[in-house]
Amino acid sequence: MPTITLRHLAFIAAIMTPLIASSQNGNTGRMTKEATVDNYFTAKYEVLASDSSTKDGKYTLYYRDAPIESGEYKMGKKSGIWEYRNLRKMTELKYDHTARRPTYMLPHEGHKYNTRNYPCTFIGSPLIPFFFIHTRAYYPKAEADNPDGGNVILRLMISPQGKLTSFMIKQATSENFAEVVRKAAIAIPKDKWRWVPAMKDGKRVEGTYDITILFDNE
Repeated sequence: MPTITLRHLAFIAAIMTPLIASSQNGNTGRMTKEATVDNYFTAKYEVLASDSSTKDGKYTLYYRDAPIESGEYKMGKKSGIWEYRNLRKMTELKYDHTARRPTYMLPHEGHKYNTRNYPCTFIGSPLIPFFFIHTRAYYPKAEADNPDGGNVILRLMISPQGKLTSFMIKQATSENFAEVVRKAAIAIPKDKWRWVPAMKDGKRVEGTYDITILFDNE
């Protein structure tokens, strides 16, 4: 299962000021809006001119200037194939929201997936769950004199229905690092996040999803 580490995000930007802007799209009956999402991302999307709360049309989510999610909404619901990318601008997942199935998964560690066998995957950019944990897992005071920092691998357990059921600390360099990650994981929005369930021999099975956090004492 692919993981994202803090080293990949050493250049994390400062928290952005919330922004919402809009403009009319000619005679299409839509408006384009721009908004800050979860402090680190910028969304550009179309809404109905008659109801600006309803997304309808193209949607792109950016980390800085890099698109990490893109697709289309129809009357407020995701429709058709969406692409979800990692920080290296590689497509991690293509997911058909109309058919509710993946159409592509990025091979990792030499693995090649088919329609009958693939791992569980977050339906969204992998930056979303990483940032969620990273921004809540503060460096523990008890490790202030530790010159080497530490790391934690958080393992999420995903049901055959594509929902987070539980989590555990798979690996940690100390209990102090494990505890701050454990506290951050408690706040994961279980009812909001969705996952592609793992598939084995054509059957949905329980799967795991790992998130690696590196703590750098600088």
